[in-house]
Amino acid sequence: MQSEEQVYTREAGKMWWIPLVAGIAWLMIAVVIMRMNVTSLATVGVLIGVMFFGAGINEFLLGASVSGGWKMLHYIMGVLFILGSLWGFIRPINTFFALVSVLGILLA
Repeated sequence: MQSEEQVYTREAGKMWWIPLVAGIAWLMIAVVIMRMNVTSLATVGVLIGVMFFGAGINEFLLGASVSGGWKMLHYIMGVLFILGSLWGFIRPINTFFALVSVLGILLA
């Protein structure tokens, strides 16, 4: 009989291709972005919007699975992430410059 860890490892091992496909997709996106024209700036802004939207959905799902004070905190973070994704979809070039500003502050 197999332990729970062995079963979990075998089931997780069946999804080995997901990080590979994600890495290839990010590499293809990076090649497009390296041109640094207005379209690539907007692409970065939209990608940030997509990532924020996914993070918002994740926070809502986490909020539904926990209890206590953490539940409200996850819901608040979910709302903030969804608002950030809307900003990324509506104003993608401004979103890119906001990302560059934050990175500049962190690296200075």
